[in-house]
Amino acid sequence: MEANEITETIAVGKKNSPLEVSSRIISGIFTPFMIPFVAFFLLFFFTYLRIMPIQYKLIVLGIVYCFTILMPMLAIYLFQKINGWGIHE
Repeated sequence: MEANEITETIAVGKKNSPLEVSSRIISGIFTPFMIPFVAFFLLFFFTYLRIMPIQYKLIVLGIVYCFTILMPMLAIYLFQKINGWGIHE
């Protein structure tokens, strides 16, 4: 019990270094949720598929975004709210 209290006080008093901030940004961009979206984005804009009409690309990217990022994150958020969990528990 005492070790947890000490760890919490150390974590609260510690400032974020630039390395930690940049690592959190990179981790936020390249979460497992984002990988399919980034892959489709790169596929559509940096391969021969760039000749496709922009409407088709946006529709596919929107569908990929909804099913791989939006819906899972919404489900996680609702699950946490229903069960009363916080972000650090």
